Amino acid sequence: MSDQEPTIREPDQIRQDCAGKLRAVEVSEPFQAVLGCLLNEEWITPRLIEMAVTPDGHLLGRCDGEAWGGNCVTEDGA
Repeated sequence: MSDQEPTIREPDQIRQDCAGKLRAVEVSEPFQAVLGCLLNEEWITPRLIEMAVTPDGHLLGRCDGEAWGGNCVTEDGA
């Protein structure tokens, strides 16, 4: 048994590690926008900066520089 305690990573380091791993995965542009928003990364232009789920299961997003206009990120609630 080791006398060293496990290193606790900072939240930003965890976010950067996740972003680095997920950036290489091939996904659709809408899903890439969602991942970029969750991880605070600029992967798509215009950048998705806010998201909200509607009661009927749709995902609405707001792009950088735009007002909430109801841009639907998902199709058919999927």
